[in-house]
Amino acid sequence: FAPPTRCRVVIAAAAAALPPLTVADRASRVATGDWLARKFFDACRAAGDDQRTETGGWGGKKGGEIRIAVPSQFVLERTSAAARDDGAIELRFTVALPASGRSIEGRWCARVLCDRVPALAAAAAIQRDDALLEAHVRSVAAQRALRAQLAAAGLVAFVGDGAVLARRAGNDDRPMANARAFDATACGARRVALDYGGVRTNGLGLPTGISLICGGGFHGKSTLLQALQVGCYDKVPGDGRELCVCDADAVKVRAEDGRSCGGVDISPFIGDLPLRPPGSTKSFSSPDASGSTSQAAAIVEALEAGASTLLFDEDTCATNFMIRDGRMARLVASSAE
Repeated sequence: FAPPTRCRVVIAAAAAALPPLTVADRASRVATGDWLARKFFDACRAAGDDQRTETGGWGGKKGGEIRIAVPSQFVLERTSAAARDDGAIELRFTVALPASGRSIEGRWCARVLCDRVPALAAAAAIQRDDALLEAHVRSVAAQRALRAQLAAAGLVAFVGDGAVLARRAGNDDRPMANARAFDATACGARRVALDYGGVRTNGLGLPTGISLICGGGFHGKSTLLQALQVGCYDKVPGDGRELCVCDADAVKVRAEDGRSCGGVDISPFIGDLPLRPPGSTKSFSSPDASGSTSQAAAIVEALEAGASTLLFDEDTCATNFMIRDGRMARLVASSAE
């Protein structure tokens, strides 16, 4: 069978009547497109139009579902929905055209394309709540403004008091119910105040240079780092991590046993390797890199891509690689390795 058909609905600016705030600049249009995609997704799910109909076997009736890309907790520029410069709205989605075996179900198809699609597009883009849309756009603008203050304050990251960093589960990125809010006063680190949406907000500031986050097991070190590694992205209102921002060029680095490497200069970290000629680490290649060589390659690749901040979680790093650093060696005594 053919895959679902790609479709789009374009709503003229006059009919869309988007508030000026929502199309004021590129960042606002990105946030608006993100919000519209979410509303179309919600409308499809609420009406059950994202569910496939199937009856009988190969020759039975099937299809009819209308689907758009599943949104995440991040506000990103999407191809599934766009608010154009001229104020028009474009929604892009797929429709599984109904059929019975190899025969087209014409009347069913007409109902989907002529009734359901316009109704869903209207629910998402026309019959909208402009107050919620503007709140979404303002939240994104506030997060971007907060991130823009980092460099001038000599910081690479900021976590505001009241942020909710814990997630529901490894496969569910929504905030954990009843999670304890972040409080920078409890960790004894550097406290700073930055502007968030016109309000002076206190929190933890991580300065340029080397910062070490330490503590016992299940104390939230990885949870904090996981929030920081996505601090370069804007979040939806209510995510809990709106006050957690990081340098836009930050990269999380980890060891990846078994990954492929091709022509990476890891000689700043590893001089020579067994069974390889001298100098081979200047152009290291392997279809099955070890923990230490994969982490060295990851650091070099990140720097080549323009990363200005590197994040490491000891749990996912190669110990034999990390201990090569003199400061790490002093921090962890050889007797405690």
